[in-house]
Amino acid sequence: MYQHLNNLQNKENSTSSYENTEEIIMYNKANNRSPGSGSISKNRSGTFRAQVTLPSLPGTKPKRLTKSFRVRKDAETWIRKHLNEVDAGLTAENHNTSLGEFAVRWLETKGHRVRIRTFDDYQRYCNRYIIPALGSLILRTVRPSQINQYYSKLLENGSGAATVSYVHRVLRAIFSDAQQDGIINSNPCSDARPPRVRKSRNVEAMSRTEVTEFLRLAEQHYKPYVALFRVALGTGMRLGELLGLTWRAIDFSQGTISVFQQIPARHVKGEKRTTDRPKTDYGVRTLPTGKVLLHQLGEHRLFQQAQISMAGSRWQLLDFVFTSSVGTPLQPGLLQKSAKKIFRLMGLPDSFTFHNLRHTAASIMLNGNMSLVEVSRYLGHSSPAITAQIYAHLIPGGLEKARDIQDALIDIGE
Repeated sequence: MYQHLNNLQNKENSTSSYENTEEIIMYNKANNRSPGSGSISKNRSGTFRAQVTLPSLPGTKPKRLTKSFRVRKDAETWIRKHLNEVDAGLTAENHNTSLGEFAVRWLETKGHRVRIRTFDDYQRYCNRYIIPALGSLILRTVRPSQINQYYSKLLENGSGAATVSYVHRVLRAIFSDAQQDGIINSNPCSDARPPRVRKSRNVEAMSRTEVTEFLRLAEQHYKPYVALFRVALGTGMRLGELLGLTWRAIDFSQGTISVFQQIPARHVKGEKRTTDRPKTDYGVRTLPTGKVLLHQLGEHRLFQQAQISMAGSRWQLLDFVFTSSVGTPLQPGLLQKSAKKIFRLMGLPDSFTFHNLRHTAASIMLNGNMSLVEVSRYLGHSSPAITAQIYAHLIPGGLEKARDIQDALIDIGE
C-alpha cells in the first residue's frame, strides 16, 4: 500500500542534529513533512524515531506525531498503523478527541435518528456512567483492558449485570460511529468482556378461575379500568397498544380490532405523550374479536359518553377508547399499579405485573387449540419461533402425547 523510499545519507553531507549517519525511511511522499506521510530516523542514542504528519483543514497547521522505538520494525508498525488511520479519516483536528467530547456529539446525532425512549436511555447512560468515568480518555487510545476494568468496577460498586451490559451496548455504538468517522481503526468493545445477563422471563399465566376472580376484584376496586383489563385478557394486546387504541380502530360490524399505533408505556419526562407505530411491522395487525368482548366495548362507549357529558368543554376529542376523565390517554403507571394491587389481593406472587395479562391471553389461545402460528400472528410476534420460545411450557399436551403415540404404535404391532 505504501511506497518505501530508502535513502542512506552520506556522512559528509549530513547536517542533522542527530548522528552524522542518519537513515530515513519515507512513506507515501518524498517529502516526509507532507500531510499523510511518515518517516523513520535514527537517534543519537541508537533508537528509532518514527514520525507521522497528520493532514489538517485548509489554512491550519498539520500535526506531527512522534514516538521513539528501540527496534526499527516496531517503528514501521507504528507508522503503518497511523497511516491507515489517516486513510480512514484521522486528522490533526480529531486525533486528540476525548471520549467525552465525541459522546456529546454522538448524542446530538442520535437525537434525530432513534426513538425518544432509546435516546433517553442513551443520554442517561452517557451522563451517569460513561462520560464521568471514561470521558477524559483520548478516544483513539482506549483499550479493551480499560473497558473491562471499568465494567469490573461498576459491578463491585453494586451495579447489576444488566446495567453494565447496557453500558457496553452504548459504548460499543459510540466506538462504532467513531470508527466510521475514521478516528479509530477498530472498536475496543469488540474485544471487551461485559458480564453475561441471564434472561428470565416471568411468563406465568392465570387460570380461568383466577381470570374470573381478577375481573371481579377489578369491578369492585377499579371499575373505570375493567374494560381495558377485559380487552387485555381477550386479545393479549400490549399496554402501549391499549393506550393508543381509538374507536375508529374498532369495527363493530366486522368484529375486528385494528392495531396500528401505540402510546409508549414508558414515558420520557418532559416529552409530550404521542402516538407512534408499533415497534415492528409485525405489530400492525387486525384481530378478529368475539361478540361478547365487542358488547363489553359497546357498554364502555356508553360509559365514556356519560364522562363526556360530565366533562363538558374540558373533554379533549382525541378518540381514544381508554381515557382519563377529560379524554386524554390513561397514565400507564396507574394501570400497572392497579393490576399489581389486584394480583396481591388474589395472593399471586409479586412477580405478576400488567404484562402477565398478555401471557394469560396467550395461554388461553393455546389451550383453545389455536396453532402456534395463529397465536404468533395474533400477538404481533415477528415469528412463531419467538412465540414458542416464550410460551413453550404453556402449549397443551406436550410430552404427555408420547403415551398416546406409544400405545397406538403397539396396537399396530399387535
